[in-house]
Amino acid sequence: MKNVLLYFLAILIVSCSQQTNSDTTDTKGAADVVDKAELEDRAKLVDDIAYLEGDLSSSPDGKMDPTLAKELIEKSVHYATTYKDDPRSPAYLFRSADVAKGLGMPDKAIELWGVLKKSYPDHQKTPSALFLQGFTYENDFNNYEKAKEVYTEFLQLFPDHPLAVQVKAVLKTLGVPPEELVKGFQKK
Repeated sequence: MKNVLLYFLAILIVSCSQQTNSDTTDTKGAADVVDKAELEDRAKLVDDIAYLEGDLSSSPDGKMDPTLAKELIEKSVHYATTYKDDPRSPAYLFRSADVAKGLGMPDKAIELWGVLKKSYPDHQKTPSALFLQGFTYENDFNNYEKAKEVYTEFLQLFPDHPLAVQVKAVLKTLGVPPEELVKGFQKK
């Protein structure tokens, strides 16, 4: 929000200091209107996302309203794809994937975590996104082959990440039925 205010202030200063020559005013005035409109659209989208996040987190029964959740996902993805260089975009993608997962849309969550990994490979949330992809393949789809592929990629990309220890442990027991795991622990 601070950046938005600074940008508006910069536009105001620039527009006040421009010459009144009709040739330059017409060209620069049109660009200022476009920039101002884009900035207003961006600010409104940020406000809408914040409002929706607040509504979802303040539900008295702890359940998500599916309509609000889907709207949040839609607006967050729209923001992230429209403003790819904005530092909020990766966080919006990550949170929208979490909302999709909570809404019972694991395929959408996997897709959004994948977009985060591809578009922002160095972002701090990327390792978690990759881990959650593997976890979702494993637990929601019982697709152990795909889970193994994602977990292996995690270890290749982030071998020193704190989750790497957990990923290594998961890979050792991936696809083993819980009953067999219990029997194995009992034998030890």
